[in-house]
Amino acid sequence: MTSFIFLIIFMSPYNLVAKISFSQWQGRWDGTCLQNQYNTENVKTQSETKMTLEIKELDNDQVSWVINYFGEPPRNYTMRKSNTNLEGHYVLDENNGILIDRFKIKNEIRDLFQVNGKKIFTTTTLEENTIKIVTNSFWQQPLRTTSLPDGSFKVNSFALRDVSHCHLIRK
Repeated sequence: MTSFIFLIIFMSPYNLVAKISFSQWQGRWDGTCLQNQYNTENVKTQSETKMTLEIKELDNDQVSWVINYFGEPPRNYTMRKSNTNLEGHYVLDENNGILIDRFKIKNEIRDLFQVNGKKIFTTTTLEENTIKIVTNSFWQQPLRTTSLPDGSFKVNSFALRDVSHCHLIRK
């Protein structure tokens, strides 16, 4: 009976940490990022940069996630499964004290965070031998706030700051 109770407690979903699996994502990915920046008058400037992404599963149930933009030092991140009960919840550790919560649903990873006056929403999509990263950032302060006539429902709208499209191919 004791071993049965131990088995129930040990096998409880709250005690099992799902093994992180990014085997389909592993490898070196090379490509370019096209960035469109907008000022407050919505005037666009465009730039393009080369990018590499190296993804590798580590022995300690973590994933190495190294981003290199041409001309900049590599950004060495580590991703691990979060200890919450949220499905597909991961944490990207920038290894400098900054943690970004990410959510993996099938072949997509999404995150939303705020830094230096802008809100950033990123979608990273795996499609066979291609990774596409789309980043939208908005100014932190609302452009407009509206509500229902009785004031019961408030909506903040935000101005677009920049949009980035990265297209990477497995090497």
